[in-house]
Amino acid sequence: MKRNKIRAALTAVIAVFVMGSMSACFPYSNPDEVGLYYWQGSIDGNEFGYCVAPGQTADDMTWSNEVVYLPTNQREWKITPDSTDQNTPIVASTKPKLNQTNSLPANVWVQIKLKLNTNCDDIKDYPGGTLRKFWEDLGRRDWGGQGDVTEPGGWKEMMKSNVVTTLTTATNTVTRQYDIDDLETNKDGVRTEVQSKISDIFGSELKRATGGNFFCGPTFNRVVAEEEGQVAEGTCPPVEVILIDIDYSDPNIIAARNQKQVELENAAAQIAKAQGESQANLIRAKSLLEQQQTLSRVMSDPNYRAYLEKQMDVEIAKSCSGSQNCTLVVTSGDQSVNVTAPSKAK
Repeated sequence: MKRNKIRAALTAVIAVFVMGSMSACFPYSNPDEVGLYYWQGSIDGNEFGYCVAPGQTADDMTWSNEVVYLPTNQREWKITPDSTDQNTPIVASTKPKLNQTNSLPANVWVQIKLKLNTNCDDIKDYPGGTLRKFWEDLGRRDWGGQGDVTEPGGWKEMMKSNVVTTLTTATNTVTRQYDIDDLETNKDGVRTEVQSKISDIFGSELKRATGGNFFCGPTFNRVVAEEEGQVAEGTCPPVEVILIDIDYSDPNIIAARNQKQVELENAAAQIAKAQGESQANLIRAKSLLEQQQTLSRVMSDPNYRAYLEKQMDVEIAKSCSGSQNCTLVVTSGDQSVNVTAPSKAK
């Protein structure tokens, strides 16, 4: 038996044994759920009664009746390699290349965020509104042997059968308009446009496929929806679609592109090395040129040349002073003096 369907009835049974009476109980909804109250039995059959608002207690006891509790909180479905929802991508068609008839498939990774439309008063003359319709049309089915949507497995199977299937259709409709290379590289931010188009098609197709406006975006507020009525603009915003990534589906293309990327990176490294060596050579050449230019400027300075001549005279004098056969001629203007080194004593 399902916990959320018989919680109140089980409480009543316990009360019988504890209190020693046949008193029943009044069921209540948790803050993140809405209850659908059904009268059941040989007289009532299985007739819908009313909704039990979040955190509220029902008006009637549930000794032989039933309350179905459905979530008001945000639900997600994530399609990524590490997701527990779905770790395989949506394989979508893309626009064929020029002069080609076949297109290259793409792996599309997405995430959707939604809330169940728990509006109970939006359908005229139909108590329970959209929430009741969802439960009776879709929710109470046994989904893939996992139970109805009040069971985790049943909810997951319902999402796969309705939401994911519709999302796959919408994705293929959009991606076949675009070149796979543009999608993979997000050329000119094209993914933002693709995401918007997928979201628009997905919203209308989901409503058509399920037979009702059963799913809203994460900003849905059931209190506002019930006050204004579902016809009010914005009371059930579209389910949020987030495009996470797009890449190539063909493993051969992926391997080839990875190899090409390695080659490009190696080539870039070699270019960078050559540029570095060229830069170093250029720096050395510039340094040598600057040295030569500096030396040229110095050598053209008459004061420096005079200094060098005097240094040469000093060196000559030093050499001459140590030799008996050397006569040093010192000039000053038009006068000259001969200086002969003295003989060494014997």
